[in-house]
Amino acid sequence: MFQTVAYYLRVVAQRAPENIVKGSSPEALDATADLLRKLIYTTMDAAPARVTAAREEWAVVKRKILNMDATVDEAKRFGIGLLHIFGWFEVGRMLGARSLLQ
Repeated sequence: MFQTVAYYLRVVAQRAPENIVKGSSPEALDATADLLRKLIYTTMDAAPARVTAAREEWAVVKRKILNMDATVDEAKRFGIGLLHIFGWFEVGRMLGARSLLQ
């Protein structure tokens, strides 16, 4: 299994060689540490905006459900989304239990 993972990582790395900092020099390690730090802080900076957007979107969905003014297409998408979430929940449960039946 690990050989397969290593193979896929090598293939992905070969597809985008411009994104790889060559060598294990201290400069390369500093560059990757700097990029990781920037990614973490950028994600933290974007979190409040994402939370606000999610709250606004949930408010719209809740209003449409309570007022029953959703279109059939929106209802289908909502139902498919719920099935998708439930399906992944079940997959996680089965993997956690290591059994298809419980």
